[in-house]
Amino acid sequence: MNIEILNKYKKNIQALYEKWGLKFIVISVIIALFFIYFIIYGISPTTGKKIFAYLKYNTFDTFHTQTSYFFNAGVKYEELGLHNLAIGSFKRALHFKGNVFKINPNDPYQLESLYNLGVIYYMHKKNYPQAMHYFNKYLEIFPKGIENPHAEDIYKVVNYILELDDKTKNAEAKKFKVQGNKFYFRKDYTKAIEYYMKALALDPGYVEVYNNLGTVYLQMNDFEKAVKYWKIALMLDPDELYLYINTALALDEKLKKYDEAIYYYEQFIKKAPKNDPRISLVQQRITILKEKISREK
Repeated sequence: MNIEILNKYKKNIQALYEKWGLKFIVISVIIALFFIYFIIYGISPTTGKKIFAYLKYNTFDTFHTQTSYFFNAGVKYEELGLHNLAIGSFKRALHFKGNVFKINPNDPYQLESLYNLGVIYYMHKKNYPQAMHYFNKYLEIFPKGIENPHAEDIYKVVNYILELDDKTKNAEAKKFKVQGNKFYFRKDYTKAIEYYMKALALDPGYVEVYNNLGTVYLQMNDFEKAVKYWKIALMLDPDELYLYINTALALDEKLKKYDEAIYYYEQFIKKAPKNDPRISLVQQRITILKEKISREK
């Protein structure tokens, strides 16, 4: 009896295939996938939701353009613990192309997406340079004259990140540096310099403050002073790789002192781990600068 039923079932399948052809196969696969999905969802609703989220992100979400939609999608992915999908959605809200994004400071969904990217990289990815990048950008473009709901939280996070490498043992100097950071993020560079100088008066070997002074002067387009303070920081701590890059870039792109720039690029290559992805880019830049110098002679 079972064999008869099976044979009848096969004949029905064959008849449907002959009638519908490829459409029948496609529909059968879709039904099978739905069936498998509901089995997975029944066993583990969380896994089922995650599978649905991945499918939605790669299909349905791609048809949208509204920043509000991408922001809300990012929040939902974050609630599911799908941090990579959340990052992707928030970046979609910022209209990412490569590493460049366009943002309208008057679009609250874009602003919040920028802030949330900083939070994810800080809390979940532990990628502090990326977190700093997004927090800095958020503070930089937030409209003036409007109370910033996240400013104080960002200052606390940024100061925490900066203190991870803080080598001073002078508590008072550290307080002045923290105060200087607050003014820096508020773009009050004169006040920031004032407090950084107070920190250096208490601890003249405070490497992080020399770096911060270099960054302040960079923002003020005083590249000579920026390089001056980064060079001091390097004398105090020759193993800080990012300082070689900062110094070389300022000498290269801003001051056009190519010989000096090459020296700091080369120092970076000597000290960087062999697998550092920046090495190939730095080597390319050295080649370009050497060709420039050769042409100018």
